[in-house]
Amino acid sequence: MKENVERSSKNCRKILIFLLLFTIPLLNGCYGITELNDRVIVSLVGLDLLENGKVEVTMGLIDTRLIEIQEARSLHVYSFQGETIFDAIRIAIMEIGKQPMWPYIKAVIFGPSFQENDIEPLLDFFNRNNEIQPNPYILFSPEPARDIVNMQVDLANIPAVIVEQQIEHQLLVSYTPEVTLYQISEMMYSLDEVGYASIIKREKPQNVHKVEGTAVIKDGKWIGSLNRMETRGSLWVQGAVKSGITVVPYEQGKIALEIVEKTKAGITPILKDNQLSIRIDIAAKASLGELMTVVELDNEEMIEKINKLAEKEITKEIEASFARTKKWKTDIYGIDRSVHKKYPKYWRSNRENWQDIFSNLPIEINVDVNVKKMGLFNTFK
Repeated sequence: MKENVERSSKNCRKILIFLLLFTIPLLNGCYGITELNDRVIVSLVGLDLLENGKVEVTMGLIDTRLIEIQEARSLHVYSFQGETIFDAIRIAIMEIGKQPMWPYIKAVIFGPSFQENDIEPLLDFFNRNNEIQPNPYILFSPEPARDIVNMQVDLANIPAVIVEQQIEHQLLVSYTPEVTLYQISEMMYSLDEVGYASIIKREKPQNVHKVEGTAVIKDGKWIGSLNRMETRGSLWVQGAVKSGITVVPYEQGKIALEIVEKTKAGITPILKDNQLSIRIDIAAKASLGELMTVVELDNEEMIEKINKLAEKEITKEIEASFARTKKWKTDIYGIDRSVHKKYPKYWRSNRENWQDIFSNLPIEINVDVNVKKMGLFNTFK
């Protein structure tokens, strides 16, 4: 009798746990099966401002009714125009007959019209919508965003996944920044409205997406672009280079070094006689990946020479980045935050003129490269 009571009690607990597991997600606002059938997943969003002042919203949609969402017919692309993004979305619902589901957006793409127009008003919809997560990637395209979203690639039937993977795989080369909705919003709501994001373009004739370079944003507008070397120069300063290949010219050949750890970077403001200067310190560890010349690697002096050559190449990338951004008076490196932290009184007196100060700021660059591994050879200390 006692065993029956215990067994019954255990069964009751199991049923209770099952009911809790089933009902809690519903209480938290997750979607039921019926609701899923009435909605479509938004995977990719493109934004273009038209000459008539309207916003064109292009959405890559995945039909939730299909089990195999990788099938080509499960992906649909629609473009709608409205006075605002919200207005265009309402029009989309009327025509599609389904309400978009927003939590699974991989990326938001801004077209070339934002070289003349402020992106900040359009960020409001994404930040205000309680279904949209803060982590979709932000990209800028030199051709209409609708064309990028409409591209069909051979590698997969969902372009949004390809775009996401390309950005995430950039850590292998560090040729573009990883910027999310949350990060770009934080940049645009700062005092100077200065920011940056990835650039996406159509690679011809293969007709595939290519993510490379940096779109520089000032006053909410896309004012210029950094190429991949200038981009990596900016990432060195921010300590955001996690990996990559540095090619060092050596005598009659070349040496390829691989960055093997996330680099360390320090920004040190120096205020003397009310004159501000900046010291940038970069520390990187590298592995020898390829030799296209003859080098006696068992010679410590030779290893040190390779270190110095690599330091010179990295310094060139950083200098190229500063040359471009100083011309545009755009501090995308966070130097202003370092100045604010170390010299708050100076910052309060000069914050309104910071971009002018930045454009003429003396900057000392110190790079320390340590080649630790020789591929299959022993580690050098």
